[in-house]
Amino acid sequence: MRAPDGTVVTQFDLHDCEAVSLIKYDALSVEAMDKIHNCIDLICDYGYAERKETLKETYESLIGIYNLERDNEDMWKMIWEHKVSSLFQMEQQSGIQGIALTHPKSVDDLAVLNSVIRLMAHERGAEQPLNKFARFKENINLWYDEMKRYGLSEKEIEVLEPVVKISYGICESQEKFMQLVQLQECGGFNLTWADKLRKSIAKKNPAEYEKLTKEFFEVTKEKGCSKKLCEYVWNVLVATSRGYGFNASHTLAYSLIALQEMNLAFKYPIIFWNCACLISDSGGNESENKEEENISEVETFGEFSNCVEEFSDEDEDDEGNDGLSSEDSSKGKKKAVRTANYGKISSAIGKMKMSGIDIAPPDINKSTYTFSPDVENSIIRYGMSGIVKIGDDLVKSIIENRPYSSIEDFLLKIKINKPQMVNLIKAGAFDSFGDRESLMIEYIESISDTKKRITLQNMKMLIDFGLIPEGYDMEKRVYNFNKYIKKCKIGTQYYGLDNIAMNFFDKHFDIDNLIPTDDSESGFMVKQVVWDKIYKKYMDRIRPFVKEHNSELLEKVNNKLMEDMWDKYCLGSISKWEMDSVSCYFHEHELEDVNEYYYECSNFFELPEEPEIDRIIPIKGKQVPLFKIRRIMGTVLDKNKMKKTVTLLTKDGVVTVRIFGDVFTHYDKQISEKNPVTGKKKVVEKSWFSRGNKIIITGIRREDFFVAKKYKNTPYHLVELITDIKDGVITTKGVRAGDEE
Repeated sequence: MRAPDGTVVTQFDLHDCEAVSLIKYDALSVEAMDKIHNCIDLICDYGYAERKETLKETYESLIGIYNLERDNEDMWKMIWEHKVSSLFQMEQQSGIQGIALTHPKSVDDLAVLNSVIRLMAHERGAEQPLNKFARFKENINLWYDEMKRYGLSEKEIEVLEPVVKISYGICESQEKFMQLVQLQECGGFNLTWADKLRKSIAKKNPAEYEKLTKEFFEVTKEKGCSKKLCEYVWNVLVATSRGYGFNASHTLAYSLIALQEMNLAFKYPIIFWNCACLISDSGGNESENKEEENISEVETFGEFSNCVEEFSDEDEDDEGNDGLSSEDSSKGKKKAVRTANYGKISSAIGKMKMSGIDIAPPDINKSTYTFSPDVENSIIRYGMSGIVKIGDDLVKSIIENRPYSSIEDFLLKIKINKPQMVNLIKAGAFDSFGDRESLMIEYIESISDTKKRITLQNMKMLIDFGLIPEGYDMEKRVYNFNKYIKKCKIGTQYYGLDNIAMNFFDKHFDIDNLIPTDDSESGFMVKQVVWDKIYKKYMDRIRPFVKEHNSELLEKVNNKLMEDMWDKYCLGSISKWEMDSVSCYFHEHELEDVNEYYYECSNFFELPEEPEIDRIIPIKGKQVPLFKIRRIMGTVLDKNKMKKTVTLLTKDGVVTVRIFGDVFTHYDKQISEKNPVTGKKKVVEKSWFSRGNKIIITGIRREDFFVAKKYKNTPYHLVELITDIKDGVITTKGVRAGDEE
């Protein structure tokens, strides 16, 4: 198809594209370039290097390929000790393990390792190439011993040394096995034939590989080549790459990019590199591609009770528009706004913390838009724009009006709504002004609309808070009735007497006070002066009670106003506040005090990388292994609907959970029910994989993933939602709403 700008786009298979002369390019270092660019900017911004006229000149002066430190042992030790996070192409467990096993000391070492970590043993139970490489690198004589065991002569060993000694006896690249088959002692095949071998391996074409294997041994036999040498070359050296062929141009380029990153981490305070990685990993370089907030149109409705005693007005939530302009809120619309990818942010922070890197809460006087380095204290500070509900315009205003000496000073300078202010306090942005919980109490007091005295104007509040004694039941009902009929007033008449109201009036008052009319449902209305006289009579009965108990009522009302406001915005621990506002924990995990072993949960990182076999059973003539089932618990950080994965922050680190098929959808769906009267929907239960939910997953560890799995006799649900945590004890549910039967 042709894109709007004229670009031709195809979804054809790679090989079909190649057949019509297209060439595939892999742009694999984009994220690395972001991190390098971020780091260079930070180094220059903080005065540790001079920014040149162009980015290219700045780049060349700092880490140009000819300006790199290559041999400093202290720099290489930094990667041995895993101090350089996100080292290019070495971020995964295979790279981390490879560095730990082999301790590379040069670009050549790193380049070979870059290839070796991609290789797999070509036979079940055989030694992994990485482990073999580590042995040979530790003691190169082991390679010579291997060649001698295969019967190679000293002269034949000398033939192989120029090709594979640099990689410690491992043939890890396409170029090496192409060189080997072109050696006269190994048949002297031409470059075209060697390239066929490369393609059979790189394109994973086993039939072609078998054909070339047969041809190799036929030709070498015809030419009288050493059988032992050729068998060693093909069955040991070439076979190492049989499952995957990596080329030297890739691996050397990869290693030079990693060397540039190492230089940035070594020559300058490492906090710059760590901060640059965190900015990139958390989506800070994706400003043009931020997700738009999903605005749900699902509404919730309370139950309707058809009795006059329930007549009351709904209080409107003045924060319902989440800080939109009055123009937008007056139209009853919710404006779609740009929002941070909190799942990505919290996952990146979790991984940083696992590496021992300190992340500090945002600070109202110090934080920038995104993560920023505190060089003096060697910590990374959370950015203002990563706080929930804090948009770019507000961040700009906050930065422009600095400094602030107190919350009161801040509120005088900045226009902000309640949820935004609450989230700033929850996140710790004002911690420099005092204890976070105390600051929150003071702010909630200031917005709770507490009263200085109580009068009958506060009657609705007294009724709602249950502060009117039972002896005044009729006065309460008259008060509610008064509010109800006043909704329909024309001139000096009340026309709000529908059939329900009429029944109440007829039961308790003189019907002779009513005037017939065709303008109300009941056929009657009441004059304002008449009704006001009746209403005053009943209110005068309760007035003395309010006056006599004014101090007591005032205290209870204000306490309840504070309590309601606290319940609305501030429920939970400091840790929960942090998850609500910044989707990570600066304090301890919410599940920190829960004894995981009591709930038969494990530390994911202590589980074997491959699932343990519990027992083997015969099924249809085959011996099928049943694995030991494990459980892990944590807080949901993110989910990927396409990949069917959930990112879980456990007490021990970040874990990616795979949940296959419709099972993921079952636990992820939002459950709603339709009101049969209005036809509108209300949410009964949100996705269990919503960010911030605490869950338990049952399954097995497989390499770097936890895979949700259970058997028929497994005594747990596959997924359990933690509904309450109190004093280290959790309450869970394993069945979704509507499935209880």
